[in-house]
Amino acid sequence: MIGRLLFVTAMASLCTAGAMAAAQLGVPVAAATLGQQLHLLKPGEPAALMLGALVTIAIATVAGGLLSRTTTQSPPRNGTSAGATTGSPSSS
Repeated sequence: MIGRLLFVTAMASLCTAGAMAAAQLGVPVAAATLGQQLHLLKPGEPAALMLGALVTIAIATVAGGLLSRTTTQSPPRNGTSAGATTGSPSSS
């Protein structure tokens, strides 16, 4: 049961990451297509546009994964928000 839950959670995060990556490819695909159809790009330039987009997505994915591992925040204690103080102020 726990293994299945972990699998479903992992697949959901992979699908979300895949959808975000696909959304980022729209502009380079359009630029390469239009540039090629209008004969504005030289041979190899549409492929270079796509390669640049894929490299950018790969770097952003790795950086996001590293960032999510290093910036975990512990939950607040006793129902207070992070950084909030409890009790009355001291009278010194």
